[in-house]
Amino acid sequence: MVSELQTHPPLVITEEIDLFHRDGFLVVKNLFPKAQIDKLLARFDGLYAGEFETGIFPDEWHWNPYLGKAEVAGQMTGVWRCDRTLASIVMSETAGQIAATLEGWNGARLLTDGLWQKPPNAKETTLHQDSMYINSHTPVGETTTCWVALSNAYPGASTIEYVPGSHRWPRSGAVPEFHNKDKSYLSQMEAAVA
Repeated sequence: MVSELQTHPPLVITEEIDLFHRDGFLVVKNLFPKAQIDKLLARFDGLYAGEFETGIFPDEWHWNPYLGKAEVAGQMTGVWRCDRTLASIVMSETAGQIAATLEGWNGARLLTDGLWQKPPNAKETTLHQDSMYINSHTPVGETTTCWVALSNAYPGASTIEYVPGSHRWPRSGAVPEFHNKDKSYLSQMEAAVA
């Protein structure tokens, strides 16, 4: 069972901290006001078309509307520098306080961000451990990911999936094909437990 916090701003209590450490994730509903999410959604097309409010390009930019590949997911990282609306979510004090509280840290800071836009017919992302891709800091392994759904997320609709307890597994290697092509997106995990 995943605890779902209903308050805004969320208040993390001992029970949620225990669930987070047991399962490796925690669902927090209504972390950001709908108006703030709507404002960000209105920026998506412009961001993927290369309209960067600050004039700064993202660190990575995969896909743009001129490539004509409707089945490919769009991905950007380091976008907080490009857009103040996105920065208001990525650098949210509330999200930082929740991460610090869950981990027992004195504070939290942003390592990176990632913006994904997945069309309905896009392939899944191969199941992976985020820590494999964000281990370029010290101390290694001291990270928490905050995933924010900007549209309704339904089970079975290619939304994010977590394996309860997988945060205690040994760190895996990088997956050979991050943007899955022909195999099951679970193939790496299935091979590891076989």
